[in-house]
Amino acid sequence: MRPGRRLIVGAALTCLAMPRIAAPAAAPGSYRVGLLSGSSRNTTTTIDSLEQAMRELGYVEGRNLAWELRFADSRYERLPALAADLVARKVDVIVTLGTAATQAAQRATRQVPIVAMSLTDPIASGFAESLAVPIGNVTGTTNRGSEAALKRLEIVASLVPKARRIGHFWNPENQGNEIGLGEIRKGIERLGLTVVSLPVKRPEDIERSAAIFQRERVDALNVSIDGFLTDRRDQLAKLALAHRLPSSGGTRLFVEAGGLMSYGASSDDHSRRAAAYIDRILNGAKPRDLPFQQTDKFDLFLNRKTAQVLGIVFPPTLLVRADLVIG
Repeated sequence: MRPGRRLIVGAALTCLAMPRIAAPAAAPGSYRVGLLSGSSRNTTTTIDSLEQAMRELGYVEGRNLAWELRFADSRYERLPALAADLVARKVDVIVTLGTAATQAAQRATRQVPIVAMSLTDPIASGFAESLAVPIGNVTGTTNRGSEAALKRLEIVASLVPKARRIGHFWNPENQGNEIGLGEIRKGIERLGLTVVSLPVKRPEDIERSAAIFQRERVDALNVSIDGFLTDRRDQLAKLALAHRLPSSGGTRLFVEAGGLMSYGASSDDHSRRAAAYIDRILNGAKPRDLPFQQTDKFDLFLNRKTAQVLGIVFPPTLLVRADLVIG
């Protein structure tokens, strides 16, 4: 089942293109594309798929394309300096991962085109009047994160019928997470659930949240898509298991770390859409003429081993829908 809200979408194109860290020097006449991410390199799973999507469009690293990759390693305060560095290097396009990176890039330049990947809500974040009308030098894709999060909670509620109170991890330094929390609170009542807010921006905040689990009688955990939270996925998954709480997230990495399940926008779909926009911009298109796109493909990942530890049995219908079952 796909999340419900439908918005006006532009032509189908790809997600952020991201290459290897040790990129070859730019060949004469080649394009230079910058990538800005708030997370670390090893948690940015879209790089390979973006790189592949660009190759399929004829852009080969070291031949006619050079990448400039910048990662804040979950220290969002570093994003402005990293964005300024990309502008100083005179990149032709900046690809951004997430809301915080996009905000930093737009503050650094109003001239260099920006292709934003996986924004929770480009309208609420101030990057568009509507999906069809981008503002300034930013266009890209939205992951429909709030809708995907509600779908995750719906799946958790079906697996744990007695669950009523869901602890929701989010990063208050990420405006996309804040927007998502508000949307979840609006939509969760129909599931008969209550959200217990768990704001975290430091590793010690995660450990302190255990006391809240007990005080608030939390029945399950949900983790927002955020660079810092993804970097701490092992800690989050272990904490959930230690308290025997079913946990859900938005990326495959969370499930591989031991989380029960994830449901979120397809990284490959975002990459194809972003790469197509990068191509059009390199060939003269302006971001304001390229509507924001929302993905229509979502990935479901399940961890059978974690389910067994928690005494949960995945129904056959869910297993059939899954893109991957681990364990």
